[in-house]
Amino acid sequence: MKIGIIGLGLIGTSLALAFKREKFNIWGMDKEESAVEYLLKEGVINNGDTDLDKLSMEIKESEVIFLSVYPSRIIDIIRKLKGYLNKDHILTDTASVKEKIINYVEEDDLLKRIFIGGHPLAGKEKSGYKEGEADLFKDKIYFLTPTSKTSQEKLQKIKSLIELINAKPFVISSKEHDKILSFTSHLPQIISYIISLSVPQEYLEFTGKGFKDTTRLAMSPADLWIDILKENKKNILETLESFQGIFKIIYEKIEGEDWEKLKDFFEESKRRRIKLR
Repeated sequence: MKIGIIGLGLIGTSLALAFKREKFNIWGMDKEESAVEYLLKEGVINNGDTDLDKLSMEIKESEVIFLSVYPSRIIDIIRKLKGYLNKDHILTDTASVKEKIINYVEEDDLLKRIFIGGHPLAGKEKSGYKEGEADLFKDKIYFLTPTSKTSQEKLQKIKSLIELINAKPFVISSKEHDKILSFTSHLPQIISYIISLSVPQEYLEFTGKGFKDTTRLAMSPADLWIDILKENKKNILETLESFQGIFKIIYEKIEGEDWEKLKDFFEESKRRRIKLR
């Protein structure tokens, strides 16, 4: 099987490493020449370039193409690819925001038959091709957001690929995906940045493991997260309003010394967290 990967950062490179174990023919494209050269030299990809047009034959011969770039760039890449695509292709992505992309492909008769949204719930606070891991997706949820015209054959094919890399495919609508992720991924990221900023700089040398664990996400690339927040703005604002409401209640319970009610909040929080073990 020939697989294409556009965007050779952490996720794209991890996909390449995982599929390489299955002896697939893999080509890659990235705007960073160093990423392409490194992965070619290491034998992770069979062919690669920084210019998409120079990979036109690879695109045409591919069964599946993964778009692993920032959410706001996905639609532009799809536009550039469209002239090379046909009904036999499967085009998918790995972006953590899905609805805007799905809405775009739904307007095109070919794209809505070959595009299946994807998002692996996997990652690290560090980015870049040198951080790639073949086992990054092991036992992780891998969201799939089909279109209104996605065939069961194509959906099953992408599910099988995801299972090959030991991830767990989970089919969901793009709208529901973006709402869920605003709570479970985007909110924790914002809070991590806030907590890291809230501690006076002169106190940072006195932080322990708890602080470091809580703010680990603050080491993530800022430009990526600005891109995600832009693309999922409406859901994130609603999620922040919900968080603000809970924060206000906690503040008021402390101010009013309502320790019993506060304990109830903390116990409920503890019960929810224990369930994740």
